[in-house]
Amino acid sequence: MKMAEETPKIELAGEADVAKYGATDIAPVVALQRERDDLKDQLLRARAEQANIVKRLNQQNVDAMKYAHMGMARSILHVHDNLERTMTSLKDAKPDDPVVAGVKLIVEQLEKLLRDHGVTPIESVGQPFDPMLHEALMHDRQSMLPAGTVSQEFERGYKLHDRVLRHSKVAVAAEETPVAPESPPN
Repeated sequence: MKMAEETPKIELAGEADVAKYGATDIAPVVALQRERDDLKDQLLRARAEQANIVKRLNQQNVDAMKYAHMGMARSILHVHDNLERTMTSLKDAKPDDPVVAGVKLIVEQLEKLLRDHGVTPIESVGQPFDPMLHEALMHDRQSMLPAGTVSQEFERGYKLHDRVLRHSKVAVAAEETPVAPESPPN
């Protein structure tokens, strides 16, 4: 959008201008110039603020679309967990059992569906404990891993794009604490 052509400014150089034009004739012109400059500054600031609002709203719209299915994805994770537990319980079944094959196929389809929509598992075991990704349920003092490292995963965590959908529930390796010997009874 183009600004209207600027009117030339009358700048007072000193007493010579006042003598030439008269003080009463110049004062309103100077006041109008100041008002014009103030209004121009306000207009430029309002346009900049409007542009920032438009950018922020566009980004919020993109984020809303990107994370719109977050609630449904959380719900589907419970179904996925149950199917994995089912697979674990069927580990002793015959490999050619049609039930095992069917459940395995469903798990694979569900995992593909989750991946296609940006849901990825959080790798935990062997990684340093990160409270942004993991929820520590216990300290593991028997682990051979360095202290502060995830030693067990009780429930897998997932991300939706770059946001945590569900934290991993884990055990964290800790240093062994020396046990004080019990004193013999008197």
